[in-house]
Amino acid sequence: MQNQEAVAAKEAGMAKAEKHVSVVDPAWMQQAYDAFVAFAKANQQFTVEQLRKHLHGQGFRDPPTQRCWGVVSRRASTDGIVSHAGWTTAEDPKVHQNVIRIWRSTVWAA
Repeated sequence: MQNQEAVAAKEAGMAKAEKHVSVVDPAWMQQAYDAFVAFAKANQQFTVEQLRKHLHGQGFRDPPTQRCWGVVSRRASTDGIVSHAGWTTAEDPKVHQNVIRIWRSTVWAA
């Protein structure tokens, strides 16, 4: 069972990130979602960290806050594009091996 206070704080943080990006860069959220879906079609399993690294190499601009990626991944999950496949540790040294979600694509085209 999840701590309701922690869940509420997560929801509030995601709502704040989504509202912020809609003011600062209104097109970013849809462009990021489209990129997420395209990446899911090409990868059977992945992390958002891997997606971000790929997109950075493609010249995709960063969001105003990295929290925006949580909004994008939750939408993709809700839309049935991906499902939770497990957990791993982040490779980025800036996040100190935090535990991150592994996504399984439901639209992967082998």
